[in-house]
Amino acid sequence: MTSDESLQFLEHLRRHDHLVKSAAPNGQPVEQGAASSRQQSRLWELTDLSASDFADEAARFARLEHVALQELLSAPALNETFSQRFLREMTVFPYQTADGNAALAVADPTDRAAQRAAEIVLRRDVKITVASVEDLKVVLDRRLGEDSAEAADAAGQFLPREDDIESLRDLASGAPVVRAVNDLLEKAVELRASDIHIEPFQSGLVVRMRIDGLLRPVAAPAGVLPQAVISRIKIIANLNIAERRLPQDGAARLRVGRADIDIRV
Repeated sequence: MTSDESLQFLEHLRRHDHLVKSAAPNGQPVEQGAASSRQQSRLWELTDLSASDFADEAARFARLEHVALQELLSAPALNETFSQRFLREMTVFPYQTADGNAALAVADPTDRAAQRAAEIVLRRDVKITVASVEDLKVVLDRRLGEDSAEAADAAGQFLPREDDIESLRDLASGAPVVRAVNDLLEKAVELRASDIHIEPFQSGLVVRMRIDGLLRPVAAPAGVLPQAVISRIKIIANLNIAERRLPQDGAARLRVGRADIDIRV
């Protein structure tokens, strides 16, 4: 990419009517209007696109791969030599590809500063991929939390065995887990979500809520075991917490906040 590709991308977005009006005022060239607005905003904040749609548009424009959240969560992280502040402020995630090369997932592929910094830190060429800003925030929250090996070892000592059903039942009935699941349901009602998707990964749970027809990542319950959260949901819906291979269908009527809601699990 050339040094002025950011302006080219802005012009591309303007031609397709994706820039908000404040990004490119009438009668002002995009180089002056949008570029000056970008000094105070991230590029995706100057558009009317969702995070996923912006990533699609950026990947097409830059002819790069759009990587999904699941791929980032399952890939080996290369964040040990980076500061957490740098990764969060730049909204980027370094990881290792399946063929052993270094890659950097970015929200804005036209901003080359992060790539140059990654190549200096890793001391090798870095492949650039595109991810949505929401997915990047989720993976950074998940993977940066794994930096402390001691914390991970300590947590592992308290993980119940898969066949220890009574321990899971006790954990799922404890106040922290009950409060975490209730908070999740209250957030769904507050956001007017139609459904909640809870996806288990090796690094923990990923939670998404369908809002206005789109799945949007939200913060997963913190400080509780993923197995306990899932067991709590099964208990609420009168499902068998010992069954992990076959699909189950359950339902419940709950009081969430000031509303009674029907849920199906």
